[in-house]
Order: sequence, then C-alpha cells, then structure tokens
Amino acid sequence: MEALPEPFQRAAQVGAAYHEHRRQVMLRRQLGLTKTYNLFHDPTCQEEDIQRLRALHAEMDRAVLACYGWDDLDLQHDFYRNDRGQARFMPSDTARRELLFRLMALNEELSKKGN
Repeated sequence: MEALPEPFQRAAQVGAAYHEHRRQVMLRRQLGLTKTYNLFHDPTCQEEDIQRLRALHAEMDRAVLACYGWDDLDLQHDFYRNDRGQARFMPSDTARRELLFRLMALNEELSKKGN
C-alpha cells in the first residue's frame, strides 16, 4: 500500500493528537463533549488544557488546508460571534467566506470532470 502524501500524514497526526488531548481533558474534568466545548468556546476560560485544545484545533484546521494546497489562507482563529450572537472560537468571517468560495470552486471543477 502506498504511503499518504506528507500533508495528509500531518493532518492525521494532528487530528489524532487533538482527539487524544480532548479525551484526556474530558477524563480529567469528568465532562462530556457539550460541557467540554462550552469551555472551548468560552473566552473567559483561559485554563491551560483548554487553551491547548484551541491551539490543536487551529493546527488541525491548518493541516487540513495544507491537504488542499491552501497554505496561503490565514484562518485568524479567535473568538467571534456567530449568527446567534454566541462567542465561538473559530476562523474569522473573512477566512470562512474565502474558504467557502474555494470549496465551491473546487466542487464546480470536480463536477465538470465527472461529466
């Protein structure tokens, strides 16, 4: 079996590290996913394990972008308000918009190849 290209290997490694860290956070704190992600998205929570989870999440997003060859896209992870006014740790509106445009263009390109 052929080895995965380096960006895909990196994404898999970061994803596994993220999953394991999140698992450890949940075990130590005796929390489920919802309460863990409530801390993740709470800008006032600055505890080291949650900050590390955010850093790993941003790293995982960058690793996935590299799989598409989109290393040039700066996601600008931070706390932003969603359409319901809730604070969320996520990429900026500008970065999300650009990502959506790129995904739509890729989808169009792939659909033309399929015909």
